[in-house]
Amino acid sequence: MPKILRHIYNAVLFRRTGGIIRCRRCGNIVGYIYDYSYKYINFMFVCNCGLVGKAEIYKEPPQLEYPERPLYQKDNIHICQNCERPLFWIKPGGCSNYVFSVICKCGIEYDKKYIKE
Repeated sequence: MPKILRHIYNAVLFRRTGGIIRCRRCGNIVGYIYDYSYKYINFMFVCNCGLVGKAEIYKEPPQLEYPERPLYQKDNIHICQNCERPLFWIKPGGCSNYVFSVICKCGIEYDKKYIKE
């Protein structure tokens, strides 16, 4: 079984590879990482309390090309356009900004910056 590498900063994850993600300072739920749907995920957020948090999880370091592919969204769940796996969910009002890079299990890469207006 491959070793899972994690870089968690100012965030708390419910499970080792995903689940509910919370701000370490205020405990606010920011979102949810679907741990069965990705090969690599790097999720950074700015909580409403001002703390910047990060969760990066992978089995081997990826070589990302950083494509400009939009993720499909339904009910604040970011979904792969290719295989329709849910990748992560952002709680409405859970954070002021977020940035992510993710490789779905099907191999499609996404890279996106979201800025709340």
